[in-house]
Amino acid sequence: MGSDAGDGAGDERRARRAQSRAPREGSIQHVAGRSGYRAQISLSDGRRPVRQFRTKQEAAAWLAEQRALADAGKLVGPSTITLDGWMHDWLANRHRAPNTLAHERTHFKTHFGSIKEVRLDRLTTLVCRRWLEGLDTKFKLQRPPLGQPHTLRHCYNLLRTALDSAIEHRLLASNPMLGIPRPKLPKPTPKYLTEDEVARLIPAVNRTGDPRAIAVHLMLRLGLRRGEALGLTWDALDLDDGTIRISHQLQRIPDPERDGHTELRRVAPKTQGSVRELVCDPSLLELLRKLRRSAPGPVDEGHFVVCFFDGDPVDPDATTAWLRSVGRTVGVAATPHKLRHTAATMMLNHDVAITTVSSVLGHTDIRTTSNYARVLDDTKRGAIDALGRAIESLPGPPETRST
Repeated sequence: MGSDAGDGAGDERRARRAQSRAPREGSIQHVAGRSGYRAQISLSDGRRPVRQFRTKQEAAAWLAEQRALADAGKLVGPSTITLDGWMHDWLANRHRAPNTLAHERTHFKTHFGSIKEVRLDRLTTLVCRRWLEGLDTKFKLQRPPLGQPHTLRHCYNLLRTALDSAIEHRLLASNPMLGIPRPKLPKPTPKYLTEDEVARLIPAVNRTGDPRAIAVHLMLRLGLRRGEALGLTWDALDLDDGTIRISHQLQRIPDPERDGHTELRRVAPKTQGSVRELVCDPSLLELLRKLRRSAPGPVDEGHFVVCFFDGDPVDPDATTAWLRSVGRTVGVAATPHKLRHTAATMMLNHDVAITTVSSVLGHTDIRTTSNYARVLDDTKRGAIDALGRAIESLPGPPETRST
């Protein structure tokens, strides 16, 4: 009878404890015969997540975190969707420029292989950190000593942004990438042509008689991006007052109707800061007027300024290859982006205010323009040489008389 009474008292105590426990308070129990503690929390939807911990303090911390997430409505159940499945859906609905999306898909396909099949709820900070460290090691083996820091940063940003979106869709409770520092990038060192190289390149380009020669002048004299120069149409030019409105760029983007194919298309720039109006110098204006007069037939206002005789736009990558080839004939390593860097550097060398240079180039952030100001250009070298000559010309100390 005593035994029955004891059992009844125990059941009553357990019932009182269960009734007095607040919703989502959870419980911590020592695991019999094992070292460690089991934490469990009951949720309003009937789920009862359970976790094992080495110490009671760790179990209590987890319960507190789960209660906070539950109160905020952010506690989600386990998901069977893999990273590969989520990225497929996320990229399909992501609103970005076509080229940006193409690059993101390429990065995921090329660099995320080791974690593609991991379930989202098992994608821990440790798993993400080891993936990123392995990627960094692979890049450094391929291209020592720095590797590919920009690609590493792109992959980090891509995964972190995708997992942030998974949280918004209640597929994750927290982002495991938050505990991993963003990979650092080396300070940019703009590559540009010297004034002597420019003096050799321009005549060589003009001698070719190629329709793409005018694009070189646009990039060098106005600091245009390659796509901006090639995407320019005659309706954006006012040959009377010498102004040019930059509002589009020519890009090769994936063809939505043919998988694996691309097409040339004029698209709006990524940022509103890239839309700008520039003024031609007299030499450039005369080149453009001469080009307009030499057209074999009537020129529609929507026709490309840089085009072949059939009026079709020129391929951006083919233009880069052509420019490299022309540069090699005069010993100049020329690329479209170098021309843009050269325009910025030469403006700064000739005392143009950095804010004005930023506006001409269409930079959204002036810190981008400040990269060019770090270059030890000819003007700075001349100033240092002049300072050295001034110091050398100073009179020496007076000779001391011997006693």
